[in-house]
Amino acid sequence: MAVTAIQEWLQAGHTDPSNTVQRQVLVISGCAEDCYQRAETLLSTLSPALSSCWVGPEHSSATRQVDIRHARQLLGQEFDIAVYDAHQPFRPSAFMAVAGTLKQGGRLILLTPDLAKWHMTTAVLDTHFVSYGYKLQTSSYLKRLQTLLIAPRYHDTIAHWQHSYIHLPVALGTQHTPVIPAPFVTEDQASVFARAKQHLDRSDACVVITAPRGRGKSALLGLLAADLISQGENVSLTSPVSNNTQSIFDIAQQQSGGHRSGSRSPTLTSSTGPGSLQWFAPDHPKLTSHQHRYLIVDEAASLPLPVLKGLVASAERIVLATTTDGYEGSGQGFLSRFIPFLEHLKQLTHCTLTTPIRWLNEDPLEQFSKEALLVAAGVNRSIPHRTNDEPQWSTETFDSLSERHFHEAIQLLVS
Repeated sequence: MAVTAIQEWLQAGHTDPSNTVQRQVLVISGCAEDCYQRAETLLSTLSPALSSCWVGPEHSSATRQVDIRHARQLLGQEFDIAVYDAHQPFRPSAFMAVAGTLKQGGRLILLTPDLAKWHMTTAVLDTHFVSYGYKLQTSSYLKRLQTLLIAPRYHDTIAHWQHSYIHLPVALGTQHTPVIPAPFVTEDQASVFARAKQHLDRSDACVVITAPRGRGKSALLGLLAADLISQGENVSLTSPVSNNTQSIFDIAQQQSGGHRSGSRSPTLTSSTGPGSLQWFAPDHPKLTSHQHRYLIVDEAASLPLPVLKGLVASAERIVLATTTDGYEGSGQGFLSRFIPFLEHLKQLTHCTLTTPIRWLNEDPLEQFSKEALLVAAGVNRSIPHRTNDEPQWSTETFDSLSERHFHEAIQLLVS
């Protein structure tokens, strides 16, 4: 496919429904004002049918705009085009949250200072995590990130617009269309649904569903809720932000034909029986003062472990679904500490979704994010604890670490 203009490149994944354009990154680098103007010009040319979001302080014409500190509000939503402003302190968790909202063929526009100077830019180094009395002169983390953005292995997947230089590769994938019984999209969904439904017949059941982003976790929760509603059950739902459960309610309403009401605390009631689905804030008194027959907790790893323990104690049957890759909340603590706790308290079954739904296999944006932000590996619970050996201590600078040792150090911090 010949792409001769950035506007065409941005919309390449949506101009032909039969194509298999992958999600990609477009890096626009330079001074902040120039980058904002270029990005805003691109957004103004988009088809009205395409949705967009902008993460940063600058006002824009995007469909949705949030401050970088509130990027978690985007979880559970979907966009065609996203803009991430990196002319401010870089937050890996916000970058991952934005990347996870993009659908197949989507484009993530990354606005950065001049790439060669990004890691030394004063505004970028004024971060919230630097200890009092200290100043950051340079960021080796950002230096590594900017090196990856121009690495030869990403030449065919990462686009650039820097001053007069324009590089617009189009990455294509392969669309696999296996025959899956409706309403499921993947074999993963169908299998986990059947397993969860069977397990929830137990009075002390706990179903844990973990998945990387874009695997249809929210849709699966909606299908489970619809099935319970159709049986006349009342289902309670909680999550850190009510807006993030919109897709759960959409699917549940679609499948059950129920009536939806409320915006801040949405409720779905069955049109044929007593069944219902109601959202509660995690700190709502009813969540812990009442015994719930069915409770669904979405983005569970974003909640503190004491809160999760209280929710488990108040539910006869509970479904906990979450994304555990990345830096969000207590994701790794959920795996290493909370699941072992559940194993001694409930009849636990742990299901995992692996097949991407929101994008194609071997997605370039997902692959780059995992390498650049060092979140590819998770907690290895099989490593034995060694308590008799004396630890060997050494002090190293970031730049002196090999890539392997650096990756191991970051994984230790994530854990």
